[in-house]
Amino acid sequence: LNLSAQLGSRGILINSRLIDILNRYEVELNDARVSLLLLTAQSVLAVLYAVGMVSSFLLEQARHELSTMAGRGFSAGQVTRLYGIEALLLSFGIAFPLGPPLAFLIMQLWSRAADLPFSTGIPTQSWLLALAAALFGLLAVTIPIFIASRRQLTDWAGQRVRPPQRPTARRLVFDLILLALGGLAYWQLRSAGTLTQGDATNELLGSADPILLLGPTLLVLALGLVILRLFPFLLQGLAFVSQTVRSLILPLGLSRLARDPAGPSRILLLICLTAGLTLFATVFRDSIQVRQVEMARYRSGADIRVIVPLEKEPALADIDNLLGLEEGLVGSMVYRNQIAIGSPEGRRVDMIAVDPKNFAAVSAFPQGISQFSLAQIMNVLAPADFESDEAELIPAVFSIAALPAGYANQDIIPLSLGDQTWGFQVRGIINEFPTVDEPFIVVNINELEKRLNVTAVDVLLKGLTGRRELWLAVPADVDQPALVQAIRQSPAPILGATAQTTRIVGDAQNLLTIYRANLIARESIAAFNINAIILAILSSVGFLLIQIFAARRRMVEFGVLRALGLSNRGLLRLLTVEAAILLVLGILMGIGIGFGLAALMRPFMSTILADSLGGDIVDRLILNPVSLFSVLFALFIFYAAAMLMLLYSLSRSDLQRVLRLGDE
Repeated sequence: LNLSAQLGSRGILINSRLIDILNRYEVELNDARVSLLLLTAQSVLAVLYAVGMVSSFLLEQARHELSTMAGRGFSAGQVTRLYGIEALLLSFGIAFPLGPPLAFLIMQLWSRAADLPFSTGIPTQSWLLALAAALFGLLAVTIPIFIASRRQLTDWAGQRVRPPQRPTARRLVFDLILLALGGLAYWQLRSAGTLTQGDATNELLGSADPILLLGPTLLVLALGLVILRLFPFLLQGLAFVSQTVRSLILPLGLSRLARDPAGPSRILLLICLTAGLTLFATVFRDSIQVRQVEMARYRSGADIRVIVPLEKEPALADIDNLLGLEEGLVGSMVYRNQIAIGSPEGRRVDMIAVDPKNFAAVSAFPQGISQFSLAQIMNVLAPADFESDEAELIPAVFSIAALPAGYANQDIIPLSLGDQTWGFQVRGIINEFPTVDEPFIVVNINELEKRLNVTAVDVLLKGLTGRRELWLAVPADVDQPALVQAIRQSPAPILGATAQTTRIVGDAQNLLTIYRANLIARESIAAFNINAIILAILSSVGFLLIQIFAARRRMVEFGVLRALGLSNRGLLRLLTVEAAILLVLGILMGIGIGFGLAALMRPFMSTILADSLGGDIVDRLILNPVSLFSVLFALFIFYAAAMLMLLYSLSRSDLQRVLRLGDE
């Protein structure tokens, strides 16, 4: 800018698009950052909850030590310092300095494997997030320890006999506050219509509004928490019903869960939260990729569009040659030009003439683009009740902008191609059609060529050369890039003996590559994949740690059961019943949370990803069964490993060891 201003004062004009390119890149970078920050916020939320939950289980694990120290005169400050030093070393001595470099190394490997651009250094935001997580981990340990260390020995004994439970009304207060905050943030998001803020001066968040980023997540999470409050009542009902079953395992497992639902509820919320956010990432990734395929084919018109000779006979010969390049190709001839409404000097609009017999086999509307299908439009252009030979009319479908004022469906409108004028009957009114923009007219190419000579001299002299194309549908088993190359190397009659690359005017596969090379799309899809993997690992590791803690807690309980004759198979059945209840309920709630969050975020994420979707939106959410099965299978494997580890620990307990633990 400075150079341009200096040279401009001397009468020298610099014409460069560099500034526009840089501005465009900055806009795309800010939009990409929004999707990354959204997923980061969800991951951080899941990590903080997992840290808090593990800390609570650590507190329960250490309550014997806390009660012993309280009975021997340790003050709350002394106990807190003891555990605080340990938490400080773990948080700021190990987690904080090692977390970002380890994540950076993993991202480098991921970027190289996925052929994605990667950072040359650890961003400041990563250190800030790591600092926040380490500080939260420290507080999650020290604050509960400080509160617990103020209890008396009798309080610990009473808590061991009967686990404390807060009244339902008190538990609902936090949920309702969180629900209100999430609803308020989502209302602001709906009012703003975007996830970005007008003034992008925040160096940490760029153009993203942090309140709007967390709004939908908080809203769906709050709804999940409210539903989760019904979990204890559900367990009590199942435990009551199971009393009629003539079996030891099912009533015992349900009764234990119903007696102390606090621990299972936290496990259920972890499964629900991570499964929901993982499903959200998976659903949005699949939805984006499916929509990109649909929009690439729609914007291209067909899989491949090829220019053929304007004269009909050479065009038919060229089409036969092209269709013979690969077995299974389906083609449809299309003619496009401009046509004048009324007299030859009237307003010109784009005209596309198609063959109703086979056009719907080579092209299609993506879902949500039009209320009509191409098959319905083709039926209108070639209806059985249309007597074109008698009426001397050409059936046509008009766009709203092309239809002259005062005309309606079934009216006859004179249209001119060159100096040739004919009557066209309005057979329908639409908004969209492949490869044309408003205003446009769609006609039957067979009826058009019966009455108008599209290669007449008067048409050509008026600069209305027009173009005849072949639209191809390529089977899935055909290598489309190789077919495109073969078409380029085939004889091109309209361009002389030498084949030209301009002969191909539409390539859906190439356009799809352009969409997926978009910075926002690549970063978003990569972030969705990474987020899904991180959350799945977090859920599995959290579940494993919880089971390790549970093994110590339940050593006495299962030792007594083994002394009473319960076999390892019985232990496995009991653990399986308890885990199955938590897993099924957690995954079902997670599916609801994931789809709910995806539905809330769909219009706003679509705005950010519009350039990579051909200017369109994610019209519907796609759940790929393979992706869902992969996620559930991975969770099942990790959970099964955790259950086997717990079974191994508990199966080693005998009566003597149980009595020794009881004495301790």
